[in-house]
Amino acid sequence: MNVSIEQNDNNVALIGELNRHTVPSLTVKDILPFYQQSSCQLDLAKVTEVDTAGLAWLLLVIEKAHAKNCQINFTNLPQDMVKLAQLSAVDTLFTA
Repeated sequence: MNVSIEQNDNNVALIGELNRHTVPSLTVKDILPFYQQSSCQLDLAKVTEVDTAGLAWLLLVIEKAHAKNCQINFTNLPQDMVKLAQLSAVDTLFTA
């Protein structure tokens, strides 16, 4: 049960499980330098599991980015996350 963040320039990749077990180990500060850009890309290709806690953390990331005038573009959304976002009526926040 791990999640890690890889960051270079304005690209960030989440790797591993993004769920109630791993989200407590993440903070928005983990990707704070990412918000210094006017736009950023968050790649979820290597996310192997996501639940509502992971979705909630991503919504917090969106909120913090918006406050810093940073536009986040999500790529490679896991199908499970898309379904959770649709069920929660927040799927439009994850589209370009």
